[in-house]
Amino acid sequence: MHFYKFFTFLFLINLCNSFKCRNLMNHKSKTINMGCDYYIEYNLWINYNDNMSNYVTLNRERGYYSDYNDFIISMTNENNGISEWEKMKEYHLTPRIVPQIIYSNNTFTNVYVSKQYKEKIEIEMFHFKSWDDIKDVIILEQRYPRD
Repeated sequence: MHFYKFFTFLFLINLCNSFKCRNLMNHKSKTINMGCDYYIEYNLWINYNDNMSNYVTLNRERGYYSDYNDFIISMTNENNGISEWEKMKEYHLTPRIVPQIIYSNNTFTNVYVSKQYKEKIEIEMFHFKSWDDIKDVIILEQRYPRD
């Protein structure tokens, strides 16, 4: 009988939690899966010796501009005429990671990088290219606004 009461209790707690008011201004919450303001992509750029290039998308995340109230967004900087909104957009769309070469001269820069990305690069090369055809591989972050 206690077993039945325990599961009834759990059911009622879950039911109660499903009706709780959530903070809708917190866009980074896992419960909100709506649109976004910009995208963040982490890519591997594979440059070949024949001046062709290819890229592998490692991860794509959604990004959100910080929550500013309308008053702060509408204010403009008197010195150069750039609004706070434009400054905020420029800040959020600036990549945080400097592009790094992880493969060059037929070797990876370190063993960790080799273990992490070697298989992904081989899958992208298909049967058309070999490791000798690769000039370098660069990992970089790209941020761009949502259309």
